[in-house]
Amino acid sequence: MMLLNDIKKISFNFVIGITLKKEDEILDFLEDLKQNSPKETLFVLFFDKSRDIETFNKSVEYAKKSKNIYILYDNETKDLADAYFRLYKFCSELKVKWIVSMNAGWRHDPKDLNKFLNFSSNKNIDCVWGYREKNTNKANTYRKLISYFGNILSNFLLNIKIKDLTSGFYMIRKEILNIEIKKIKKFVSKYHFLDTELKFYLKNYNYEQVKINYKSPNARIPLKIIMDSIKVLIFLSFKNRK
Repeated sequence: MMLLNDIKKISFNFVIGITLKKEDEILDFLEDLKQNSPKETLFVLFFDKSRDIETFNKSVEYAKKSKNIYILYDNETKDLADAYFRLYKFCSELKVKWIVSMNAGWRHDPKDLNKFLNFSSNKNIDCVWGYREKNTNKANTYRKLISYFGNILSNFLLNIKIKDLTSGFYMIRKEILNIEIKKIKKFVSKYHFLDTELKFYLKNYNYEQVKINYKSPNARIPLKIIMDSIKVLIFLSFKNRK
């Protein structure tokens, strides 16, 4: 398992950051992830105090046998968006070129990684955003409708022309993410709307878009997450007018 002092000295082309709680097949997923990633990739697995102990322990044991996995544990994390902010801040301070954010549990398919990495040598691209289409989005109808109307409303109010504002699979140039993370200090969002919020901050950078596969085991979206999204959307829409 890599130590903090080690990863601060080594340069990587890519760092893939993933927040984790409970994943029943975490070892199989990590194997799949490594098989579809270049050798010059660092994997940062983020856990907070709400972590599932079994998932955490399995990940630690797996990391001990690997030279490119770092376990990041932060017990001061306040919510989901804060977890991602801390993960992004950590990754953006490393010697890396690109930062990839994705979900575990095959919600995002590791085989789609190559679609993002193909743009890594393009000096004119700062961000690569993943987007879902009807035939590649395996979420249930309820979640699809929430994402669909949320995307339309966000595009209208925030003037962001990205195809899928709620997707959490993307790749960002390290220098760019570092600049924007330092500006905002933290996300306004508490939950899943962080992906749209981040795209709002990065909307003026050069980007490409790639089609991805997505599936979700969750049938519903809690009301508190929807209300948080509406609150942050209103906040950002006023910010967009300034």
